[in-house]
Amino acid sequence: MKRGFVVGSLVTLLFTLGLAASIASTAEDIDGVTPSSAAAESMENAVTRSNGFYIGQRYGGGIIFWIDGTGQHGLIAATSDQGFTWWGDRAYLTTGATGVAVGTGSVNTQKIIKVQGRQYTYAALLCANYRGGSYADWFLPSKNELYLLYQQKNVVGGFIRGSYWSSSEFDHSLAWHKFFYNDDAVVSHKDRYDGVRAIRAF
Repeated sequence: MKRGFVVGSLVTLLFTLGLAASIASTAEDIDGVTPSSAAAESMENAVTRSNGFYIGQRYGGGIIFWIDGTGQHGLIAATSDQGFTWWGDRAYLTTGATGVAVGTGSVNTQKIIKVQGRQYTYAALLCANYRGGSYADWFLPSKNELYLLYQQKNVVGGFIRGSYWSSSEFDHSLAWHKFFYNDDAVVSHKDRYDGVRAIRAF
């Protein structure tokens, strides 16, 4: 009787130990399972979207159309045109707004307004007065900034089939503008009527 009890207890113990080992093994298998490639890709995209910016993203009062090499800064376009007007009046004032590179549009705009004042409507002032997204730092793009905007015109949308002013002055009577139906950028008299689309930096 005593021997049978010992054998029975031993069998029960071995069974319990085996079941525990099996449960532990199963738990390890569950912990070690890797998500499917589709799930992993979805998770990666979520991280990328939450930590970075992308072309076409609605952000900062408009739509991102260019991002610099850091991935953290770039240019935003207003979602619609600010008007259709001249670069400056027939007085042909020299403003010194000659910057054409990316990063010069804001300074150009300030120079134009300083010389031309605020007594009438013109391209740079339309942009400076724009308040999209409650931001007050919109400006008329420089020649090169306008070209970058042209390259993403289908992403940003809402452009006319015509030309748009840049803030880049060529001389006392001429300024750069950009056709939005081909690659051409040309100079024209400042009293020409062209489209105006404000941008801002982030």
